[in-house]
Amino acid sequence: DMSSATVVVPDERILFAITGSKDNPIRNIHFEGVTFEYTSYSMPNEGEEPYQASSKAQAAVMVDYATGIHFEKCEFLHLGECAVWFKEGCTDCSVRHCYLHDLGAGGIKIGVTGSPFPMEKEYLVSRNITIDNNIIREGGRILFPSVGVVLFQASDCQITHNDISDFYYTGISVGWTWGYADNPAKRNTVSYNHVHHLGWGALGDMGGIYTLGASEGSIISNNRIHHVYSLGNKGWGIYLDEGSSDILVSNNVVYDCKTSAFHQHYGKDNRIINNLFVTSGPISISKPENHNSLYFERNIVVSSTDDSLSNISWKKSQVTSTNNIYWTGNSSSNTQEYTAQGFLCANPGLALNNNGVFQVKNGSVLRKEGINKIKISKAGVYGSPSWKSLAVLNEEKQNMYYNK
Repeated sequence: DMSSATVVVPDERILFAITGSKDNPIRNIHFEGVTFEYTSYSMPNEGEEPYQASSKAQAAVMVDYATGIHFEKCEFLHLGECAVWFKEGCTDCSVRHCYLHDLGAGGIKIGVTGSPFPMEKEYLVSRNITIDNNIIREGGRILFPSVGVVLFQASDCQITHNDISDFYYTGISVGWTWGYADNPAKRNTVSYNHVHHLGWGALGDMGGIYTLGASEGSIISNNRIHHVYSLGNKGWGIYLDEGSSDILVSNNVVYDCKTSAFHQHYGKDNRIINNLFVTSGPISISKPENHNSLYFERNIVVSSTDDSLSNISWKKSQVTSTNNIYWTGNSSSNTQEYTAQGFLCANPGLALNNNGVFQVKNGSVLRKEGINKIKISKAGVYGSPSWKSLAVLNEEKQNMYYNK
């Protein structure tokens, strides 16, 4: 009723910028309990290119050449584009215990885009940024290819204990170099996040957690990833894309993803260790190469089909595979084939607990292969009951997934 409605029409794309310089960075600003809301976005007359991760979208708060900038217990909402971007030359900054929702684009962006930098431009690379215990959801409402948290050319960052949901594209994206060229995106940690209900059938070539390029020292661990529903047949739980290398993927629980729980396009020496993959499609590698593509050790693969490891690319790739468990519920599976690929065909006793999380009950099978139980209860946000309950996606949204 426009005679009584209150209408807010934002005029600015950016609320404010924190801008230092290479030699004189801005230092030590702490925002706590502040609400940031209402920024604009105007579609160009020629339309908007669907850039991956909405890489050119601005943020309500832009930060360049700054150290010790912290946001705690803040709220970001009703934004035309992203919430916060630690862009050039930022160090030792954080976003903690914040609620980001109703976003025209993504949540938090870290680092600059572009080609790998020579050493003399290392000052451009943001590092030591912590994104912890945040709820990030309802994103990409204007620019669909947006991401909950994206790291471009950034290093030594910690993305932990976040709840990310209800985006049309990827939940967490790390790296911005296609192929094997050296790049600054190293030693980044993505752990204990709950990433779920993504895609909604709108976009493809996406994942719950997605990586690009050589990423020595990076870790993806103890995450719970589920309900990833892409347009077409390219929606994975964990997706190591072009050139992803030297990444440790361990102790993750992944299930209910349209295409598969795990996929590697091409890369080398990634270590996939002690994960639970519940999948309806193949655990796959797209591009065989003349080097070790990955180490696949002590994982549990529970499949609703009998061909999760029969895809040609996996067989042709160089994979070091040992002490894994494979189960389809079909005792007539080709055990000889899977044994040759480093899998024991055995029932791990998979069951759903009261929180809807898969657990493995058959301890004797785990012990036989040296597999450790995955404690996934700590994935997601922590703190007061009211804060944790705020992270629960409402029933209507959850049911939308099954209507696809």
